[in-house]
Amino acid sequence: MAWAPAARSLRYQATRPHDQSGCGPEVLSGQKGFPVAQRSWMFASTVVILLACGCTSAGDINRKLPVMGMALAKVPNEQYIVDPPDSIAVELPDQPELSSTQQVRSDGVIVLPLVGEVQVARKTTPEIREMLEEMYAEYYKELSIIVQVTAFRSKQIFVYGEVRRVGPQPYTGYQTVLDALGRAGGVTSRAAWKRAKVVRPGLEGQEVFSVNLKGLLLEGDATQNVQLAEDDVLYVPPTVLAWIGYQIRSLLFPASAAASLATLPEATAYAPVR
Repeated sequence: MAWAPAARSLRYQATRPHDQSGCGPEVLSGQKGFPVAQRSWMFASTVVILLACGCTSAGDINRKLPVMGMALAKVPNEQYIVDPPDSIAVELPDQPELSSTQQVRSDGVIVLPLVGEVQVARKTTPEIREMLEEMYAEYYKELSIIVQVTAFRSKQIFVYGEVRRVGPQPYTGYQTVLDALGRAGGVTSRAAWKRAKVVRPGLEGQEVFSVNLKGLLLEGDATQNVQLAEDDVLYVPPTVLAWIGYQIRSLLFPASAAASLATLPEATAYAPVR
């Protein structure tokens, strides 16, 4: 992607032969300039300063998350497709003894009283409800049945970058950027919160949606609250200063940087702001 060449370019500039200003590998390797210990201390101080720099409004954004989450609370998405190992609850209010909550087996089956094994995989909850109504019609007339997904385990979305908790999240079929960001604990102080992205994989390549978190959370622009799909990646990039700080840290502490990069998708690791 477009981010990777920029990262390679910065690494090249940091290791190319020195120019007339005296910058280059000679300075970094100790052949000229300040003593090695002093230069290391200066670089480490620079990293700390750059990584500490960030958007002072990150706290404002994070404080808005619980309020916005309550305002945009949604009912479960009836278009969600049930798959193993999701769990579903089948409730029969008129016959509570027949109600149960079960995890979908690897073969896509659950077992219910009276009707036995029921194939529920690759079906939505309304489809499962209609099927059960037909099956229980042999025993009861006008029986009310409620079907809900109680544990979402079969699908995921991913949140990376400058958020407090990176990694996969269960996909529930109705998440938005706001939902995913709230579950991730909000943004860090190093986040370029105006330039978040949703990356959506597809058979014909990736589709990328730009997201302005300031517009969403501080200005109420609901158009920025992108509806997420299965396997979407929400990426919040670092600010320019924070990104430079990461690059300096990778030069000073390559083993630590490599460990950090190993936890991120290739396309998003330390990606600069565009």
